[in-house]
Amino acid sequence: MPLLGRAGTGMERPASTRCLMNRWIKISGIALAVLIVLALVLTLALPRLLDPNAYRDDLTRLVSEQTGRTLTLEGDLGVSVFPWLGLEVNGASLANAPGFGEEPMLAVRHAAARIRLLPLLAGRLEFGTIALDGLQLSLARAADGRSNWQDIQERLARSEETSETTPEAESPSQTDGRFSLSEFNITGVRVQEGRLLWDDRQNGTRYALTDWDLKTGQVRFGGKV
Repeated sequence: MPLLGRAGTGMERPASTRCLMNRWIKISGIALAVLIVLALVLTLALPRLLDPNAYRDDLTRLVSEQTGRTLTLEGDLGVSVFPWLGLEVNGASLANAPGFGEEPMLAVRHAAARIRLLPLLAGRLEFGTIALDGLQLSLARAADGRSNWQDIQERLARSEETSETTPEAESPSQTDGRFSLSEFNITGVRVQEGRLLWDDRQNGTRYALTDWDLKTGQVRFGGKV
């Protein structure tokens, strides 16, 4: 009889362990479900809580610092956070170079861009496909041979030279926190209903290419090839 009693006591421990494990699995499952629901709610709610229009001045200032031109945002900005950080704008234009008139060098009816989150946190700009609907690009060359994009090209080249002379040990966190447009990658560019104007004042010729579509592969700006 004592042997039976000890045997009965020994059989209760596995049952108790199984009960504890089942309870732990159940609690873990509930916690996981709560986390998933919370993440889903945050993903859906964050675009509404985060108002990108509050950063309009920062965006226009960044473009002005990098290009020397004035960026005008006509419509409201839209933002998405999943699965990429996305930004949309309805109506935007980039001012022309001095001496080339009041017409903007670049204007777009609707633009959408997506940026990879992890490289962004490291201070690098890596874009997905950039969509440009109703793009109008006005390129011109003055009588003295200057082009209306020459100043931007020179500014980006100087920015690239500055980044090359920066010590490699200096991480993005050690800089002033600004992004540079001298080096970035784009998965592709898609243009719909584009319009390209070319005004060569040196030769007295003008051309217009209207209602065209374009789709490119990967585009890489700056850096060492």
